[in-house]
Amino acid sequence: YQRRVHGNMVHPIVDSSMQGYNGTVFCYGQTSSGKTHTMYGSESNPGVVRLAAEDIYRIIEANPDREYYLCVSMVEIYNEAIRDLLDSNKTKTGSMRLDNSGKIVLDAEKRNISSPSDLLDILREGHALTSRAPTLMNDASSRSHTVLRIYIESRQRTLESEDDSENETLISELNLVDLAGSECTGISGTEGTTRREGAYINKSLLVLSRLIGILAQKGPTPQHIPYRDSTLTRMLQNSLSGNSHTAIICNITLALQHTHQTQSTLIFASQAKKVKTHATLTIVEDDASQLRKCKREIQKLQKKKKKKKKKKKKP
Repeated sequence: YQRRVHGNMVHPIVDSSMQGYNGTVFCYGQTSSGKTHTMYGSESNPGVVRLAAEDIYRIIEANPDREYYLCVSMVEIYNEAIRDLLDSNKTKTGSMRLDNSGKIVLDAEKRNISSPSDLLDILREGHALTSRAPTLMNDASSRSHTVLRIYIESRQRTLESEDDSENETLISELNLVDLAGSECTGISGTEGTTRREGAYINKSLLVLSRLIGILAQKGPTPQHIPYRDSTLTRMLQNSLSGNSHTAIICNITLALQHTHQTQSTLIFASQAKKVKTHATLTIVEDDASQLRKCKREIQKLQKKKKKKKKKKKKP
């Protein structure tokens, strides 16, 4: 089942990310519905992250004419605060900022990777530090949202070429997000700290659901979309705003006592299907190719100028 879900929904996004398009995959649903298992799985039944790691390096091996540079960051959003799970100083803080292009940039430690095992080692390290606590519904309930972000750069393995396309660098980000599940306090039995954590989780998921509802509306996109209403939606703004190929896997449980939560998840899924995204290729040119383009533009302008002069000289 895990491989079928991956093959149908996730593999195409991983493949496009390796070609320069941003990608995002996340699981949504109530607590104890299997989201973390879907994302990570096990050795015998690998989930989204493990299978994505295999895909990435299979694609690299299949394209020996390109060189790739990959690095990874991993953070959790705990009570609306960002914690860097890979911070070597163990201060566990992270932040976001807006760059000159209007893109949300995550400031967190990045680790270089060169094999699937490198990525899985980082995953284990970060996963061991995520916030968890027992509830009546889950012995190790996630108390935070976890975001694994893979940064991908690639370019042709050629010497400097007059063909500008061969000197272009493709840049993309692949976000693999394990969302904490929505909770009903009366059923999960949370109190004190875990109840407060659950309140933060529910609030951020409510903002996400409301934002998806706005983006799913027909007609022109509203001028104001409340990405800033939660840390989660702010962090995923680049993906939710359209410049990404995005897959949302919705997990449900068939237990009768969770009928209301299951219905809410299905409503969210039906709304999410209406959201349209338009991922664009991210290309960075080296200085030499940019200079050649400028020279060609100058030559075109000079030719136009000469033609105008010739026309003026004719009687």
